[in-house]
Amino acid sequence: CPSGPANIMHVHGLDDGTVPMAGRRLGGGFKQGDVMRGLAVWRAVDRCGTAEPEIEPARDDLTCRRWVGCGSGRELRLCLHGGGHELKPAWIAGAFAFVRRVAGR
Repeated sequence: CPSGPANIMHVHGLDDGTVPMAGRRLGGGFKQGDVMRGLAVWRAVDRCGTAEPEIEPARDDLTCRRWVGCGSGRELRLCLHGGGHELKPAWIAGAFAFVRRVAGR
């Protein structure tokens, strides 16, 4: 992507049937992408190397993996929950807190 490195927080359900973690075939020959393969692309763009992510204690039904110390100075977070294609208010609040923190506000 020409936009370069980015701070990313992605929340995803392990039982999401609408956008499965491994992706899926759609009509017309299209395929939804694999979440972990997509994250690997961002890890490369952000120059996060091969180090394992920090695993944060579960909070608000989310367990987050956090890559810090990336060569770009950016942060990647993958937060997983056991549910499907859903979004809880606490997760939205957490995403806003993430954006404020990485934006320096």
